[in-house]
Amino acid sequence: MDLPLGLFARPPLHQLAAFVGLSAVVWAASLLLLAWLNRRHRSGRALLPVAPFFVSVTTIFALFVGFLAADIWNEKRRASDSAYAERSAIERFETLVGPHGLADAAALSAVERYRRAVIDVEWRDWENRRRDPRADAALDAMWARTVELARQGAPAPVASHLLAVLDDVAAARAERLAIGSDGGAANAWWTMLALCLFSYAAIAAVHLDRPAAGRLALTVFALATTAAFWFLALHDSPYSGGVRLGVEVLEATPLPPGDP
Repeated sequence: MDLPLGLFARPPLHQLAAFVGLSAVVWAASLLLLAWLNRRHRSGRALLPVAPFFVSVTTIFALFVGFLAADIWNEKRRASDSAYAERSAIERFETLVGPHGLADAAALSAVERYRRAVIDVEWRDWENRRRDPRADAALDAMWARTVELARQGAPAPVASHLLAVLDDVAAARAERLAIGSDGGAANAWWTMLALCLFSYAAIAAVHLDRPAAGRLALTVFALATTAAFWFLALHDSPYSGGVRLGVEVLEATPLPPGDP
């Protein structure tokens, strides 16, 4: 979910500077439009629109902002849920193969390799945009070791539960990577910015006979949209934005090797 130059992955102050610059340019252009419309109005041309007309444009813009915000919040909730589901599944697997379960060192080694590949590479380095072959290999090793434990006589309920837990790990990882690689909201951002431009023009048009009031209205609108865009941008990318989901959710304390 990104705009050009990787805006949503940049530090918060960089994002704010970008939106302040964009708003300043559009605000200045709208002031020029207001001045031009005012001159045409004073020259006697019948340009004065009905004041409430701009509400239709700004309402569409406001609704689109609301829809985008709801989509961003839903995506962030999905990211959080999948991360905690993955951690829970990993910890259940560790408990089952740990010292108080099957006590299998090979399975414990495989799950630790998986956790480290996910945390250090997929999350920290790649921000969950793509899968790491080392995590794939570790997950395959967990599957293979589970099957081997079942063949070696592990209790059927335990082996069955291990397979179900591994299904949960794989599903949560697939969800996390799907969210991290998703670029579907860029078009929504471009549409919202276009509607914002129309809103500036509509505000200028309804104030063409009162330029001082128009300048005030455009200034307030510029400040409000800058704050709204920055706030949405901070939360837009769950794993790389200014307000991102921390990798700490997967950094559980490993099980001790032999505590009673």
